[in-house]
Amino acid sequence: MKQKWILTGTALMLVAALTGCGSNAPTSSQPQSSQQASYISMDAAQSAALDAVSITAADANFSATTLDDVAGITCYKVEFSAGGYDYAYSINAESGEVLEASYHEQAVAASIPDGSMDTPTT
Repeated sequence: MKQKWILTGTALMLVAALTGCGSNAPTSSQPQSSQQASYISMDAAQSAALDAVSITAADANFSATTLDDVAGITCYKVEFSAGGYDYAYSINAESGEVLEASYHEQAVAASIPDGSMDTPTT
C-alpha cells in the first residue's frame, strides 16, 4: 500500500512538472525572442525613392516594388523608369532611409525601315 502511494505521488509530481514546462506564455522576466518589426508601406518606400531623385509620381513608371533582405536589413527594392532612365533603389523597410541607389539610361532601339539595308544591284 505504501508503494502505491509513492507511485501515485511520483506520478502526480511528474504530471505537475511537465504541465509547468509546457507553458508557452512569456512572463515578464522572459523577453520575447522575436518581435515583429514595424515596416513602412510600399507607397512610402516608393515615395522615398522618388524624393531621393526629385521625380514626381506622375512622371514615374514603377515596374516592381518588393520586400527583400540586403545584408541582414529588411528593405524594399523599388524599380521604376522616368525621363529615359531606369532606376533601382533599396529603401530600409523600417526607417525609409535610402540604402542603395542606381540608375542607367534606357536602351534606345534603332528603327530601320524595311528594305533600307538592301544594297543596290547594278
